[in-house]
Amino acid sequence: MATADPVSPSSAPVEFRVPVTYTDMFFGEWNQEKTRHFMEHTHIWVSIVVTVAYLLMVRYGPGLMANRKAFDLRTSLALWNFGLSAYSGLSLAILWKHFTKIYYSSGILGTVCNNDDLYTNPESGWWGWLYCMSKASFPLSFPALNSSTLSFSFSESGPSSSCTGEYHHSVTFMLGQAFYTQFVPFVRPGVIINLGVHTIMYFYYGVRAWGVKTERWVSKMITLTQIVQFISSSIFGAHFFHALFTGNLGDCAAKIDAVSVIGGLVVGSYLYLFLQYYRDAYYRNDSPTKKKVEEPVEAKETKKDN
Repeated sequence: MATADPVSPSSAPVEFRVPVTYTDMFFGEWNQEKTRHFMEHTHIWVSIVVTVAYLLMVRYGPGLMANRKAFDLRTSLALWNFGLSAYSGLSLAILWKHFTKIYYSSGILGTVCNNDDLYTNPESGWWGWLYCMSKASFPLSFPALNSSTLSFSFSESGPSSSCTGEYHHSVTFMLGQAFYTQFVPFVRPGVIINLGVHTIMYFYYGVRAWGVKTERWVSKMITLTQIVQFISSSIFGAHFFHALFTGNLGDCAAKIDAVSVIGGLVVGSYLYLFLQYYRDAYYRNDSPTKKKVEEPVEAKETKKDN
């Protein structure tokens, strides 16, 4: 058994069995310090293996499948994405009340400054932890099948150049773990926005994987929702920095440290990459005077079917 120092001075020390297993986390009693121990000692190694395996799959998968018959995974991918959409919608519904509680009591600044019971409440704590775990599902949500290979293209979801897709999904997975072990409050708005976007986005992926054709403007709107997501997160961050420079932070639990700086830089890089993708996919491709870049998956499939 391990004894953890309490997060709040008024709380009693807690005991939990080590090592903390996935079964303990999914079915055991919720405890904040038990979760920290799990993330820092059990899950860290699994997350590294998953990330490396994903990067190797993206790097070498297309070559391994180049001379092999493509797997017919449309139904599996459709059901997987519909499931992720349903999970995102359910998580949003559960965590929304915790977000609005702090928003109505402390305003926008409170949502990025005050932990409140975000990590200690069994409901918000467990669903927030599950949100971090769900990022491991990213690599399984985006593969696109073509006539001869199982390719790993991210052109329906965002950046599709040589390494930006891999960067986006691997960094998101690892960064989410770092945020959760530090119990930072400023992730709250980003989680809520991300869940809303993913509810729509994964449903769209499921429809496309099922073989349903959509108009070009639909994929444009999906990409725009992701861009709006990063802009919205930046707005919440701007409120924090405005309060910081005007001396109005008070007892804000969010501080300028390595985690917050890295988080801000990563969000900024995501915004840049998605804006670049939107420009290349939906403006340069439509211009007869500019060199064509890789088209979205649905455009390719339409041409092939015709």
